[in-house]
Amino acid sequence: MPFALPEGLLPVGRGSAVRLHRPVGRPIMLLNLYLPAASEVLAAKLLDDVFSFAAARGDETILLGDFNLPPDRAPIADARAAGFWRLADKTRGTFLCGPHAGMSTVNLQADQAPGPADHDLVAYSFSLAKDTRELPRAPSRRPLPADLPPVTAEAWEQAWAQHDVAFDQALHASDVNAAWVLLSHAAESLMTGDPHTDTGHLPRLPDCSSPQVIADDALRRAAQLEVSASQCRVRQWHDAVQNNVHRLRRWVCRTAAPAPGPLDDAPVHPIDIVAAEHAKWGAQWSIPAPHTPEETRDWCARLRPATAPWADDLLHPTPAAVLACLRASSRRAAGLDSWAPAALALLPLPFFQLLTRLWTCCLSACKLPHSWHHVRITLLPKEDGGLRPLAIASALWRALGTVVVRNLRAWALSWAPPSLLGSMPGRSCADLHASFAADLHHARTNRLHFAGYKADIKRCFDSVHVAQALEVARWLGAVPRAVIATYLDDRTVWSVGRQPGPLVLAAAQAGDPVDRFFGMRHHPEKLACFGTGTLTKSFLVTNAQWLGPLRPHFVLLGVHYAVGLTCLPETTKLSAVVASRCQRIGFAARGMALRRALVRQLVLPLFAWCAPWCQFKVTHVQAWTRNVAFALWGRPPAPSRSRLLLWHVTGRPHLHPEHAMDFVVARQEWYRCSRQPAVVLTRPAIVPRWPAVLKKWGWTCQADGSWRTPLGVLKPGWDGLCALRRAADYAFLQRLWKEDAKSAPFDLALSTPCFEPLQRKAEIMGARGLRTSTACAVDAAALLRLKKPPAAVHLTCSCGEPVPTRTHLTFDCAAVGWTRPLGSQLERRLLCKLLPLPLQRPPQAPDLDYELVSELRRAAADGRAAWAIAAATSNGSVVVGGLVSTFEQTPAAAEREALWQLLRHLRHADVPACVFLDNKALVLRLRRGLHACSWAGSNPGFWTAVADVVREDLQVQWVPSHGKQLRWQADNPAHTALARTLNGEADARCTALLTPLRAAWQSACDRYGAAVDWGGAAFDAQHEATEPYHDLMKRAIGELRTA
Repeated sequence: MPFALPEGLLPVGRGSAVRLHRPVGRPIMLLNLYLPAASEVLAAKLLDDVFSFAAARGDETILLGDFNLPPDRAPIADARAAGFWRLADKTRGTFLCGPHAGMSTVNLQADQAPGPADHDLVAYSFSLAKDTRELPRAPSRRPLPADLPPVTAEAWEQAWAQHDVAFDQALHASDVNAAWVLLSHAAESLMTGDPHTDTGHLPRLPDCSSPQVIADDALRRAAQLEVSASQCRVRQWHDAVQNNVHRLRRWVCRTAAPAPGPLDDAPVHPIDIVAAEHAKWGAQWSIPAPHTPEETRDWCARLRPATAPWADDLLHPTPAAVLACLRASSRRAAGLDSWAPAALALLPLPFFQLLTRLWTCCLSACKLPHSWHHVRITLLPKEDGGLRPLAIASALWRALGTVVVRNLRAWALSWAPPSLLGSMPGRSCADLHASFAADLHHARTNRLHFAGYKADIKRCFDSVHVAQALEVARWLGAVPRAVIATYLDDRTVWSVGRQPGPLVLAAAQAGDPVDRFFGMRHHPEKLACFGTGTLTKSFLVTNAQWLGPLRPHFVLLGVHYAVGLTCLPETTKLSAVVASRCQRIGFAARGMALRRALVRQLVLPLFAWCAPWCQFKVTHVQAWTRNVAFALWGRPPAPSRSRLLLWHVTGRPHLHPEHAMDFVVARQEWYRCSRQPAVVLTRPAIVPRWPAVLKKWGWTCQADGSWRTPLGVLKPGWDGLCALRRAADYAFLQRLWKEDAKSAPFDLALSTPCFEPLQRKAEIMGARGLRTSTACAVDAAALLRLKKPPAAVHLTCSCGEPVPTRTHLTFDCAAVGWTRPLGSQLERRLLCKLLPLPLQRPPQAPDLDYELVSELRRAAADGRAAWAIAAATSNGSVVVGGLVSTFEQTPAAAEREALWQLLRHLRHADVPACVFLDNKALVLRLRRGLHACSWAGSNPGFWTAVADVVREDLQVQWVPSHGKQLRWQADNPAHTALARTLNGEADARCTALLTPLRAAWQSACDRYGAAVDWGGAAFDAQHEATEPYHDLMKRAIGELRTA
């Protein structure tokens, strides 16, 4: 266990220390010293101080290192003569009297094995008693094959037949442990093959002439390995992590070991550490309840009447729900029973039917199988010291509990107040940040007083007694035998107005009776208040006993807030983490796609998630941008590169830190506008940073709630997030176009560059290809900017041009002979063609078709950039349709528009109907909403509107598109042929609507193909023409470095 030496004992970097466990007596201190060689007097003084420190501790101590003092000089000789220390450098009667030595206190018996020199490969052996204790381990299960296929229902039925009777008998006798053993063993025997046995022979040891030959050969090989081991190890690691993304992610996220703490008497051995933590938490959980269950019941009754209890059937999950939960958590860890969710998800549905029967027996008998009681506890070190216990229960227990809690969502919402956020269905911590940031912004802009306080309950879950928690749960509607606890961990209260301080104080004092009744305490280091205005701050300081100290900035659920007008959060530690991860990504990852993925997964989430409520310093964001550019390039980017091409060829717009934060702001506002908030703490308000993003992108919000962009009109909640991403990326392109010196003189004019050929080349051409693809290939002008440019004869073009530029070498030089169209000056400069953008059609709301309304009973809908509805009539069918008029021109958007038009007509007809859709996701979403009244998910605005107009008796069925799956049958077989006919007619109408647009579409495709060919040819030509100049650049830079 490392510990920090006392401050002032040694200079920085001159020593380190650890405590070593031994089974008998106190731990041993091991000190490693490197004393200064320049002054023997100073080295002697420092070593004498170390001797005094060790003597004051009274522990057995070992000193190793480079003392730069011979053993016959003071203070080593004096300490040895007094009998306090002895040299460990003793082997067969000889001493190594160099400055590198090992010493120990006299009660430690030491032996030394010398190496080639007095400080190389030296081994010390100290005689200690053996610790016979063993770490407790769970019983192991036979390992499963890595490539195990899913178990079929037929194989399970065949393997389970022999256990079926015994399983029924165990359930009848309420022996849940025996029933689970049968179920687990059957699954294990079915999934585990025969253990692999190795029939090979042990390798024969080579013959040798003498032990001296072995020793000489070992030393020679060790010397050879010493030269190349480090480079080989790094090279092999570098090769290995390219195909092991999880290992590379762990290395990128790895942080330095925390600084050692001061010397204390904390346990060292893992068994002792676990025993100490077990005793600490056992004492915490064994505290007697402050009040009896009866007193708790009476106290709750005085607050309000008890909530109606939940229904018993909510505690019984379906087999399909348990299987779906395990599949969703397939990457989670296994419990002590060694059953991982990924392995359990391979079992068929009949296994989970038996599991739900076992769960029903567990509920009726009020007991669980023995293996489900065992929980793995992992102790994780905390940043502020100490250990945090992390519990990992059985995978099946977690899955069953998750499904049951999901079933209890309606019950939880029946008693949870609107201010209770986190771990509640339909409520997110984003709602808290949205309301808090909006009120803080409102107070700043209107010069209103703002006050609040933040409190954290210390060990809240562990402080509440189980008996009291159960009584509260039963008062809230839990059944008498339920075991459930609800607690409020963090409390944040704020108020805006003329005198907000008294309101905040009253709220803080209102929670005191609850805390005292349940034995909860505030965490003293996390209690703080904040406010604006002199009078408000004075009031908060006066009541610091209740509200905590006044602070200008604080952290609320991970977001840094500053109450002052100009204060911004401190991001020094965050910037260090961003720089470290970007440097590691640039060093370790070779492929551009891998670098982009790692930046998206490991760097941007560090700060982008809190962008809607937190504003960072511009200098910090610029530093993060440079770090991300380094990670994408693999080294510092070329100074003359085009920023426009850097973030569209090497990187992507969503990887730019500033744009990533702006998009998160837009997405949060998108969610706010597209759905009704589940919880409104104060009042609906826009995201504070959204007006600034609107101004930056040049967008406007219209009266009907839509957003007008250069590409068209966005309707939040109706168009998908992909449409928002496309419009945001184009706004980023427009901004970079104006800021980039290579493109600013030209007008973008609602066009888009064709980046695809440059992106392809950048993936495969290496570092030099990055220079060419970002418009900074080396030419004569770049070489002339060097301190020692090459001679003019080396710079002159073959056509006689004295200072040829890269565009001259590619397009204008007669010796090259460029035969393709030259393109515009901008296109030659950026090596990419400009293509016109297709403008959005003006939205048109189609009128109701009354013929369709009168015949709407059985209908089918289809969509693919056009939508159509076909309804059966007595004389044939009625078909209506149109083109998709929204921003999102995709088949999914067409399917949604067809469904919306169908529901509009159906609501006007007010008759029951059966609808056939060939989009299975749409069918499942409709069924879920109709049966469970759950419309949450993507496109919330559209589905909220659907929920308002859809009939509860609507029948929704899926029909295969284009006549596929010939064996498909409708729920009513008589409707099978009719459904296929209607689907075919709707599809034919979509084809007829899109036919007039085919010529324009083909023309656009041809232009794009020609742009790709031109860009690829221009890149190849410039890459080849600038190769001699690139070699001159490398030679000149190499000479400068050697000079």
